[in-house]
Amino acid sequence: AAMEDWGYGCAGMMPNMRCAFKCLAAPAFAEAVMDRGGATVQAVREATGCLVEVTPKGDVFPGTEERVITIQGSSFEALAVAARGVVARVEELTPESTDVKLRIIIPQKVAGATIGRGGENIRALQQTLNVRVGIDSTVYGGSGPSADQIVTITGNFPGIQGVVNDCVARLQEFGSERWFAEWIDRTNLARAAQVGPSAGSGKGRKRSQEMCGDFLRNRCTRGDSCKFSHDENAAEKGAMGGGTPDGKGGMASLTMEGKGMGAGMGGMEDP
Repeated sequence: AAMEDWGYGCAGMMPNMRCAFKCLAAPAFAEAVMDRGGATVQAVREATGCLVEVTPKGDVFPGTEERVITIQGSSFEALAVAARGVVARVEELTPESTDVKLRIIIPQKVAGATIGRGGENIRALQQTLNVRVGIDSTVYGGSGPSADQIVTITGNFPGIQGVVNDCVARLQEFGSERWFAEWIDRTNLARAAQVGPSAGSGKGRKRSQEMCGDFLRNRCTRGDSCKFSHDENAAEKGAMGGGTPDGKGGMASLTMEGKGMGAGMGGMEDP
């Protein structure tokens, strides 16, 4: 893809700053990013100056079969463009009339900022982009601000891209912190060595089979700490007119809000 297609040039990049975006890749996604002789990775590098790396086969995120995609650059503006291009491969792999699903890795400190006070940020993002966003309370790689947490976004693809923009903007807020480089460099081996619940997560609590009414109305911000069910299959039945356990229909979604950086960018492919 020509650089103009990405809407971003390499000029003005800050060589001393490390910027990174990470997501999980199921086998098909990882292979799509690494196919065509590296066309996608090369296109990203030429257009934005960013590097795209995928962990080798078998080097997967703890408890999953998913490899880790890391995109690094020297400016968050370029990083946002590169991330949207790589993530576009997920849309290509998703059947029509099916919600797109993406899992992003962010530092625990960024997860807190994404949720916001009283869940205000995650609610706003949901309402604005019409996507479901859940933040897993399990942390990997310790318990400090750089520990990894997983954000799962499900919904329409433009909304997914909007959440990608939001995450990059929030990563930029903390890019100058000392712990940020530790987060960038963490390996799956280091993650597996230190896995546990985040502070105040309520992990280990038995979840009720009763559906969460807030989840069904797109308002639950408790994530894994919620004691009620967030079963998306049951929620979708309710949204299609089947009703919900509390007698109210509604679309299931957890979401986050943020300061998005403009969306809109064509697809991109990685080797």
